[in-house]
Amino acid sequence: MEHGIIGIRQFTIIVTLFTVGSAILITPSALAIEAKQNAWIAAILGVCTGLLTVYLYRALTKQFPNQTLVEMCEAVFGFFYASTLSFAQIMKMKEARPLHFPLAMILIVLSIISYPNASYFLNFVSKIWFPYALTFGFLLPVCMIGVAVIRKI
Repeated sequence: MEHGIIGIRQFTIIVTLFTVGSAILITPSALAIEAKQNAWIAAILGVCTGLLTVYLYRALTKQFPNQTLVEMCEAVFGFFYASTLSFAQIMKMKEARPLHFPLAMILIVLSIISYPNASYFLNFVSKIWFPYALTFGFLLPVCMIGVAVIRKI
């Protein structure tokens, strides 16, 4: 590991071990009730999904070598990042950092309103979390690759 950068092999091992560890420690109680003796299939699907995500991030690193994920996002979604900076300049701020605290407070208030009790949280985890995680873990890297390919053409 040189300069704090991990290779694709190390990242693959980390994702695989994290997924298997999560499958062993977190999901057995909820998963075993529903899947019973076929719970191992869900663990294998989780590892496959994680490896697919690793492949997508690997494709991103080929498009943008020697850049971090944040730098890749800035390169691909430069317009959105630039709009945040321009909003900070319109408000006559020297930098965009003061925007973080008010936005975080708004996020906390909205999250408290969204989840007043445990039943809402269970509904979110069982029905809404998977599409949300799929969007940001799978579709966002796919969009970034697509935009990068279009920009290179």
